[in-house]
Amino acid sequence: MDNQNRLLTILAVVLLVGVALLVFDPRKDAEPSPDGDGPPQHTLFGYKADAVESFSIVRSGVAMQFDRRDGDWVLQGSESMALDPRKVEEVLNRFATLKVEERDLKGPLTEYGLDDSARTELRIRTAEGKEHLAWIGVDSSVGYRTYIQEQTNGPVHLATSKVSELVQRRAEDFRATDVWSFSTASTRRIVFQEGGTTVSLRKDDHGWWLGDTGPRADDDAVRTWLYSVETLRAESFLDGQSAASVGLEPPAATVRIEDDAGTHTLELGPAGAGRVARGEHGLVRLGADAVNPVKLDGWVSARLLPVRRIQMDQLEVQLGDRKGSWTRAEGVWKDAAGTAAIAVDGLLDKIDGAVADRTGELSRPAAPWGTVKVGEGTQRVETVHFGPSEGGWHVAWDANGGPPFRVSVLDVQAIAAAIP
Repeated sequence: MDNQNRLLTILAVVLLVGVALLVFDPRKDAEPSPDGDGPPQHTLFGYKADAVESFSIVRSGVAMQFDRRDGDWVLQGSESMALDPRKVEEVLNRFATLKVEERDLKGPLTEYGLDDSARTELRIRTAEGKEHLAWIGVDSSVGYRTYIQEQTNGPVHLATSKVSELVQRRAEDFRATDVWSFSTASTRRIVFQEGGTTVSLRKDDHGWWLGDTGPRADDDAVRTWLYSVETLRAESFLDGQSAASVGLEPPAATVRIEDDAGTHTLELGPAGAGRVARGEHGLVRLGADAVNPVKLDGWVSARLLPVRRIQMDQLEVQLGDRKGSWTRAEGVWKDAAGTAAIAVDGLLDKIDGAVADRTGELSRPAAPWGTVKVGEGTQRVETVHFGPSEGGWHVAWDANGGPPFRVSVLDVQAIAAAIP
């Protein structure tokens, strides 16, 4: 009987150990190696990145804690320092799906950079209150992978990719380097001020214009400028310095952009290499190769009117006794009788190639001699009227705004001759 009881006790202990291993073994969700030859793998953490509310990185006794507040990431102790959300989320996204190989590597922890003085602690907390913890070591000499421990005295595993660089970053490495943030799509006003000169651009349903009553501006030039200054980046930060000490009181130039989110202002010191600026993230120094955001001229459009062929669906031309009207549906231009008119593309070439001279002051003719109208549905219709020819020119005016301008008789004759 004693032998039987002893046997039952042993079997019970074995069963309890098996259950414990099943419950607590981090490798319970192990998967075969993708190539079939390596050791099995399991997901290190397995959280959802958008569910993380905070995480900390501790390296060489220095701790950084990142908290999500109202949808933005902040660094504890440096709340005024703007962070680049892409750099923060890169850490979370990489570790969310990281897998480790279930190798029980031997040897001292110093070989793997996992001794107390060298390892980096990564602790991630989700909104549900769950905490994920691991220690990150150095990279393997072969395969560009990283050694990881999931338990303080647990085995050393090998991650399936290199992640050491993500947790070795300094606080500065997470800092936002963009000097301002605006929406190119919703920008509706731009104002430049430099040396007593002010130049403004405004946008309405018909495109960009110089000032409130000035001529039509070149849409492509405005778009190119917006994209070039949207990517302005700080080369270094001037924390702790005053605007006066770096030559920004007063600024040498100012650029203001208005979009749907409000007004964005960039103040600039004197032009030159390492130009100082103050934007939405404080005082910074721009790189020597940074684009000059101040542009006081070169905005006036030399085009007769904007011709956006992909969006266009109506065209009407009347010049003297030559006239015609066409509509476009399913990519095909047709005349008023419904006949396909392939020659419309040639007509659009001449309209697009006509040069508008928007310099000088001109008087608007009493009545139009001719008209060119292009339309994009009912939302955007562009119309230019021409007065009679005089001295080799037609005085023209845009029905949507701006002062009168001149167009060469030769350009107008070329348009007329291209009417199908």
